[in-house]
Amino acid sequence: MENSDISERMSELLDLLNGLKREKGDSDVAFAVALMCMDSEDAQQEVIGYIRSNRETVSLEDVCRFLNTMFEPLETSDDDEDDVPA
Repeated sequence: MENSDISERMSELLDLLNGLKREKGDSDVAFAVALMCMDSEDAQQEVIGYIRSNRETVSLEDVCRFLNTMFEPLETSDDDEDDVPA
């Protein structure tokens, strides 16, 4: 992927976040969301799509919750450790 693609997508994401910030508040939250998405093309695209599809009702806090679900580690069972063959 080219740097221009990354820069263009981050610019689009920042524009959307700044729009939400102006409409609904917290600049620290907008900044945190942008940082969380910085290195992940998938996260950038997912957040851009999420904001666009929920533009009328979405808040920065909603975007943060959405991101947290994307980055939650998969839950593993503690029982897996006992399944090691002898």
